[in-house]
Amino acid sequence: MLGRVFTGRRRQPRLSVVIPVYNVESYLAECLDSVLGQELNDLEVVLVDDGSTDGSAAIAADYARGHANVRLLQTENHGLGAARNLGARHVSGELLAFVDSDDIVPAYAYAVMVAALDESGSDLVVGSLQRRFDETGELVEPGFLRGVHQKRRLRVTIEEFPEVMRSVFACNKVFRTSFWHGERLSFPEGVRYEDQPTIIEAYLRAGAIDVLRRPVYHWRIRADRSSITQRRHEVEDLRDRITTKLMTTQVVRSLGSPGLLDYWARNSLAGDMPHYFREIPGCSDDYWEVLRDGMSRMFDRLPPVWQSQLRVVHRLAGWLVVQNRRQDAERLLAYVIGNPGLLPLRVDGDHVVALLPLAEEPDTGIPAELFWLREHELDFDSRLLSATFDGGTVVFSAIALIRGAPPVGVHSEIRAWLRSSGGDDVPMAVERQESTEATQWVNKPGQDFGDSVFAARIDPRELAVGSWQVVVEVRVAEISRTGQLRSKAPQLELPSGEVANLAVGLAFSRDSGLMVTVSPL
Repeated sequence: MLGRVFTGRRRQPRLSVVIPVYNVESYLAECLDSVLGQELNDLEVVLVDDGSTDGSAAIAADYARGHANVRLLQTENHGLGAARNLGARHVSGELLAFVDSDDIVPAYAYAVMVAALDESGSDLVVGSLQRRFDETGELVEPGFLRGVHQKRRLRVTIEEFPEVMRSVFACNKVFRTSFWHGERLSFPEGVRYEDQPTIIEAYLRAGAIDVLRRPVYHWRIRADRSSITQRRHEVEDLRDRITTKLMTTQVVRSLGSPGLLDYWARNSLAGDMPHYFREIPGCSDDYWEVLRDGMSRMFDRLPPVWQSQLRVVHRLAGWLVVQNRRQDAERLLAYVIGNPGLLPLRVDGDHVVALLPLAEEPDTGIPAELFWLREHELDFDSRLLSATFDGGTVVFSAIALIRGAPPVGVHSEIRAWLRSSGGDDVPMAVERQESTEATQWVNKPGQDFGDSVFAARIDPRELAVGSWQVVVEVRVAEISRTGQLRSKAPQLELPSGEVANLAVGLAFSRDSGLMVTVSPL
């Protein structure tokens, strides 16, 4: 039965925000204040009390009475998907957004997203999000989203930019309401993780999508582990995860190209499963059977899980699950959980081998390549630490390393040079430095990157007038990676100076890294 409390305006707002509410009395006011405090103030809020048994309904009713642009719908408990669908049927805004009632929306978020849609005319816009840890208040962008939001992209399609499939959350997006209803989009009901099939379908049906760089949503990670995404040890949670994975695959198979289906299988399908692999040691027989059967069905007629972009531990775990080798899977995961530091590694030619349990045991029947780290696990990373003028030279110090490669016990080299827009290269003098800064920055137990800090210098008189990008190469044994400086130390101010008759400027950007500009005085 549905009861409604209306307060009300008649004029169509720009944006309607649907917020399902269920037993979140400790978080609801903070969430609502963040939505009502948006820089975009032409919005309505549709609260859906999904049968709360705590004080949430009273808080929601107080906000509906106190704000002309807040409406409250009340219903019996049917779950998050049903509550979102109910709210979406009662919106009046030109645009539509969803928020979970224990999370936070940064004040600028909707203004930025709506401005993008106004500029592009796209059907939906997606921004990045950050995890917000209750215990520390820290905000962290998940690693799997960084590649999606490296640059602003307007009017792309999922076929042109399949990486957007990594962002399957409902709450970091704004949709055109006409698009949502016109394509008859809705969330599955009676199952958890309902975001994934619906958001992937929205991507596939959209004529154009906007992808923004900025985080537009703060996803709360509760200290009491009571949120839905913190219940992976439960069999029903695992069943729901597998169900929505299968639903999403069917959506991609029906609406996407064969190439997109292949990308989905290799890059996104298994993305959440490592959380469930960690529950294998000591799990019930029922849990193991649901996991084994589900993994087999998930990758039916698709590239297998061990060809996915998971990390080496999880590719191997997936192989063991599908092969029904429970004892070996328990041994592997127990080892990894009990040894949270750097995996023991060995460089073997141009391969890095993870010396996991079973790696060097005879007659296991496990293909050797399952123990090899892949390209995405040997990623170049770098950070600018300082930059200054020393007499007539420009000097900077930085960290450069290959994440995943053994940091000690193997020969390594670092080179740096300046590259002009025309492709000319000028080498820089590089000096390695012993420092704890790289190890502190990586911040992984058991990892020592003490020799990954270097200083490089260049005399600007060796450079032609123009802009020059700093490029760095790291070589560990036979493994080589090259790239720009990817980040800089917080609060680092970059200087400008004069050398002979030249003006020399230093600038850093996320897109280009460290740039040196030379111009005549």
